[in-house]
Amino acid sequence: MIKIAKWFDNYQAPVCLTIDDISDVYIKPEGIENKEITPFFDWGFGLDSNGSLYRFFVDSIVKRNPEMKVTFFLPLGIHGFLNPNSNYEVENHGLQRKDFLKFIKNTQDEYEFEIAGHGVNHNKYTDVNNPEIRNNVMLELTYIDTNKFKKRMKQIIDSLYQ
Repeated sequence: MIKIAKWFDNYQAPVCLTIDDISDVYIKPEGIENKEITPFFDWGFGLDSNGSLYRFFVDSIVKRNPEMKVTFFLPLGIHGFLNPNSNYEVENHGLQRKDFLKFIKNTQDEYEFEIAGHGVNHNKYTDVNNPEIRNNVMLELTYIDTNKFKKRMKQIIDSLYQ
């Protein structure tokens, strides 16, 4: 249960909950048979459907604490968080799926959630055949063209407000 805390002289404590990251991604370990969307494996792919991370978050936290401000951190590219050989099945659309962009826009309209750009892909594996992260990742600022980044950011912002 989240409660409003009081600070010195009865001031309210500021709280800002950040979701780092929300992405159009769904992962599951190999060997799990069904593709049922559950909060544990959903990073935003399930949108507002039953079982999605977002639905769990809204029902469990937001509706109980409507005064809370929320910021979603949104990578602008294909989220490079998992090595392809990591024994996970990954569905990763980046920001290409129109339903996901509409979903992001609806979160702003419905709850006034803030959206913050949060990098592009986060990282890129130098050897995709090696599932290790250590010494196998290029951070995005070492390979991202800033002009392409600015152009992509503008495209995404424009698509949210069409």
